[in-house]
Amino acid sequence: MDSSTITATKTTPTLMTIPTATTAPAAPANPTSMWTQAYTTSVPAFGFSTALLASLKRAWRRPQGGPFMTSCLLCGGMNAVGAFAIHDQDLTNGAGIATAWSLAYLLMNGKPALQSLRPYPIALSAFALVNAAGYGVQALKRSKKSN
Repeated sequence: MDSSTITATKTTPTLMTIPTATTAPAAPANPTSMWTQAYTTSVPAFGFSTALLASLKRAWRRPQGGPFMTSCLLCGGMNAVGAFAIHDQDLTNGAGIATAWSLAYLLMNGKPALQSLRPYPIALSAFALVNAAGYGVQALKRSKKSN
């Protein structure tokens, strides 16, 4: 054989292996950590604000147990202000604003909503109660850290 001949060698094709995870994704260790994480974001405050501002048409007709127009405007608007503060990385003040105005909504509309036994006013009051509790815990935690 001279140098001008080319010899072909037989090669076997190799399959590309895809790495796979051998363990399942870990479940959240503590369900309360999800609660705490949710109330360090502005999402619940924006959600409550949106729900109140979306109910303005219903509040105009003032159904039995439904929210008052002024409480929808004031509490919805001020919850949006609290949500913007949280969004701008001011969790202490934003959580305090959201807590205060959620409690204000409860004081104005909680009892009529429960007496009416209608699902929409009760849902808004429950949303206000959960927001007040979630952001209240955050506001108290943050204010203790700053002192």
